Amino acid sequence: FATYLLEHGVRTEPHVLYESGDAAVALEQYHLAQSSDLLVMGAFSHSRLSELVFGGFTRYFLKRTTCNLFLTH
Repeated sequence: FATYLLEHGVRTEPHVLYESGDAAVALEQYHLAQSSDLLVMGAFSHSRLSELVFGGFTRYFLKRTTCNLFLTH
């Protein structure tokens, strides 16, 4: 996705996070610590049961975060 954005004149800095615990919280904390302007991520959902058991990454960011988001599906 970073290559696609660069082809359109958008400079990005992709990062890989290795965190234990809640991945959505870890990403939000990293994003805020970097003082980033925008968080770009894919957005999709699973079955309700799966999201109940494993949590919903997209749902977390749509409902709880104050980050600026660019979502793609």
